[in-house]
Amino acid sequence: MKRKTLTVKELIEVLSTLRPEAVVVLAHDPEGNGYGPCAGFCEGNYSTKAEFGEEFEAVEDPKAPYNAVSLWPLS
Repeated sequence: MKRKTLTVKELIEVLSTLRPEAVVVLAHDPEGNGYGPCAGFCEGNYSTKAEFGEEFEAVEDPKAPYNAVSLWPLS
C-alpha cells in the first residue's frame, strides 16, 4: 500500500492531540526496522525530479520560500 505524503498542517493537527512531553521518535525505514529519537529539523526545498532521484536542499534564510521540513534522528 502506497503511503500518503504528510503535510505540516496534518502533522500539527495530529501532534496537537498528543501529550506535549512525549518524545518524537523516527523510524529508520518504512518497515520500522529500528527507531531513534528526533534530534532536529530544518526547512528547505524538496524535489523528486532531481537527476539522481529525491533531493533535499536546506534553506539557511528563514524568510526564504521553502516547500518541506526535514526531521533527522539522533545518531
